[in-house]
Amino acid sequence: MLGADGIEAVIHAARDAFDLAPTAEITCEMNPGSGYPATVEQLAAVGVNRLSIGLQSALPDELTALGRRHSPQDAATLVARAKAAGIGNISLDLMWGIPGQTVASALQSLAFALSLAPTHISAYMLKIEPDTPFGRQPPVLPDEQTVCEIYETCCEQLEQAGYPRYEISNFARPGFESRHNLKYWNCEETLGLGPAAHSFMEGKRFYYPRDLAGFMAGNPPQDDGAGGDFTEYAMLQLRLRSGLRETACRLRYGHPIPLAMRQTAESLARHGLMSVDRDGIRLTTKGNLVSNEILARLL
Repeated sequence: MLGADGIEAVIHAARDAFDLAPTAEITCEMNPGSGYPATVEQLAAVGVNRLSIGLQSALPDELTALGRRHSPQDAATLVARAKAAGIGNISLDLMWGIPGQTVASALQSLAFALSLAPTHISAYMLKIEPDTPFGRQPPVLPDEQTVCEIYETCCEQLEQAGYPRYEISNFARPGFESRHNLKYWNCEETLGLGPAAHSFMEGKRFYYPRDLAGFMAGNPPQDDGAGGDFTEYAMLQLRLRSGLRETACRLRYGHPIPLAMRQTAESLARHGLMSVDRDGIRLTTKGNLVSNEILARLL
């Protein structure tokens, strides 16, 4: 939506300010369809080398229910154009648990996404937010058991197709895990610029308010408290398939995984929700479905 000239200006400013490596991952997010000021050919020309595309579903009825304006063919066309322009690193977004979805239809969407041969797939469960069309008039959604079956079945299909899960909702061909997202999950420093952007630097979290005029006037970001303590780190690491590792804990905090946390993990492992060994603890696919509850117990 920013246009090719605007995106090029941002990339050049970042390169000048931070001495970016030539191999830096530069992702642009877009939805399929027409009407954008910038084409994928222009994005490739100004330095974008990764594209995140909001496919969401490959079934027209489900897209209509979500209020999406693109067709499945629009997504296929966009992917083909991006690859022809030289952007080979492509991520597709899917949504699970959407109105009218069944296990069969979710698998249809997944098969369509895989047919486009992306390098990465993000698949998030629909969450109804307040003060949105769905929040004001909730749709009829698949029942909980169906959503669980969709998640577990699709995880298995993606693994078989060569896209192992590396985070609760993210799957990639080996070597194409999102560098951007991994910085969050590894609790590494990040800098966000612009209204509503959040940052984590030197042990502190801060953000810019949702105020364009204030940002343009140079108003400073707001303090958001300390960040990076063990509890936060453990919560983020447990989103990853690799889980919370003993060696990393000792290197970063000078202590092992707390005994009480290990004991809780072992009790959950007896129900198939976690895996525990001498190297660390991690959630299973089944455990991912109730990750918030598990994290609350562990932490």
